[in-house]
Amino acid sequence: MVPSLGIAILIVLLGCSPNSILMDQQTKESLSAIQEIKVLYYQPPAPLIPVTIAPMGGVIFGAIAVAGVQTHRERLDNMPGLEDPILQVKKGFLASMQAALPKTTLSEVSHPLPDDDLEKLKRELGQGYLLDFKTTKWGIINNSIQVYSLAVYQSRARLVNLSEEKIIWQGVCYLSENDPVGKPSIHDFEVDDGALFKAHLAKLATSCVAELNRQFVDTGASQ
Repeated sequence: MVPSLGIAILIVLLGCSPNSILMDQQTKESLSAIQEIKVLYYQPPAPLIPVTIAPMGGVIFGAIAVAGVQTHRERLDNMPGLEDPILQVKKGFLASMQAALPKTTLSEVSHPLPDDDLEKLKRELGQGYLLDFKTTKWGIINNSIQVYSLAVYQSRARLVNLSEEKIIWQGVCYLSENDPVGKPSIHDFEVDDGALFKAHLAKLATSCVAELNRQFVDTGASQ
């Protein structure tokens, strides 16, 4: 049985996904004493592409499906101007954070790093505080029930005490841009150099910034 849209999105976005870690009020108030926070981001994973299970199955249909996946992969890999939304997310969130911590210097690392392991980051960056951003999943999946595709985006941001290798705060985004009226196909996302796909990613990045801001000011229990 083909999963419904909601189940399909949950499988793609929530499998092995990080949870939010919220700050209590005392910790949040203590952030104003931090003089500098290093800011960086990471190399993104390859974008997801939709995989359609042929209803008739079999070797021939399986081979056709594999060929189709390869074609979509090549189109995304060669799509001009297609970028991981994390830079837009980072820019938007930093604007809010700088307003909240006006006396704190946010020192950005200009290039993406390959690994977010805290021990390795401590060895490379030394002591102090770190704010990092990472896209964990992004791309296109199928709503097989209603036969259309949608853009999805998952990322996380975290504030880390490098000296203690401790995560102080972690915000997460699990988002999809669903258009049940227009019902775009994978081909709609690929034409015009991916204009529709890029527009949906930009919307998801904007929504992610809002969600991270909400989680940053939330002092409730961690999710």
